[in-house]
Amino acid sequence: MEAMEAVQKMQDYIRAYHKEEGFCADQVCAAAGYSRRQADAR
Repeated sequence: MEAMEAVQKMQDYIRAYHKEEGFCADQVCAAAGYSRRQADAR
C-alpha cells in the first residue's frame, strides 16, 4: 500500500507541475519498463 501511495503522489505532482506540451506518460512508462495498463492498475 505504501508503494501505491508514493506512486500516486508522483503522478499528482507530474500532473500539477509538468503540463507542458511534449510530456507523455506513455513515454515514462516505456522508459521504466511498464506498459500503460500496468501503470494505470497500480
